[in-house]
Amino acid sequence: MRFRLFALAPALFLAACSAESTSSTTADGLVIVPDYAISSASSVDGGGVGGSQLPDNLALTTEQKAVIEALHKAFETANAADIAALHAIEADARAAKQAGKNMDEIRTILARGAPILARMDAAFVALQAAIFAIYTPAQQAWITAHQPKPCGPGGPPTLTDAQKTQIKALQDAFMTANATDMALIRQVADDAHR
Repeated sequence: MRFRLFALAPALFLAACSAESTSSTTADGLVIVPDYAISSASSVDGGGVGGSQLPDNLALTTEQKAVIEALHKAFETANAADIAALHAIEADARAAKQAGKNMDEIRTILARGAPILARMDAAFVALQAAIFAIYTPAQQAWITAHQPKPCGPGGPPTLTDAQKTQIKALQDAFMTANATDMALIRQVADDAHR
């Protein structure tokens, strides 16, 4: 089971600054399977290229949805062995951790996934391009105009002290309001990995 603890403002802020694929996180941090390989979010969002965000006047047609679904099924089928291999590497890393192996040994195990991840990332980029090609020029233009702005070479945009204080207050309020639930989630995650 995969658990995530979100603090909304930083998560959105970082998401806008990242073009890389991400992996889910677990209590032990030993996860290398990318989110797009295990989540239905990419199919809901048209492969992560914005299809679910289109306004009503540019909504995907039934035909477009069918083609996108077929592309996703083909992606899942073509990458099933790689996804299984990544899950096996994760299991090996967890077993090594439970056996008391040091972090260098665990990193060596996880590094076996690097060529698989590179191959899958390339396949996912190709999937996104194929899906984007399904969209009409008007849909493509809308998606392009509404993409998050990438961060510059200096990193994310600089926040003012007032914005930082506001974000910190929101995070603190969230943590306080949800402390009991978060403790329970941590406990369940810890129990699941024993």
